[in-house]
Amino acid sequence: MTVPESLRWVLTVALVFASAYHLTRVPRVAGADRVNEALHLTMGVSMVAMLWPFGSGVPASLWVSVFTASTGWFAARALRAAGRRLVLGLFAASMAAMAWMG
Repeated sequence: MTVPESLRWVLTVALVFASAYHLTRVPRVAGADRVNEALHLTMGVSMVAMLWPFGSGVPASLWVSVFTASTGWFAARALRAAGRRLVLGLFAASMAAMAWMG
């Protein structure tokens, strides 16, 4: 992704903070929520990688595979959830957007 250097740094800092939040939550939650947090962490780290030249070394097929599987995870959870369908559906949509960017 081509972005101005200043914007690249601002986005990197914001995404690192968001990723750090999910990193701290991974050990504090259990079961399916742990997978949710790990997938959000993966998405944040991936977005940082996409901002920098080293991210172009990751094959597009890897991005698409990981985020397509993540979309399926959140979509399946949304279909089975009673109270959090909208939230989980939004998570599925964000993962689908990541797959589309790949």
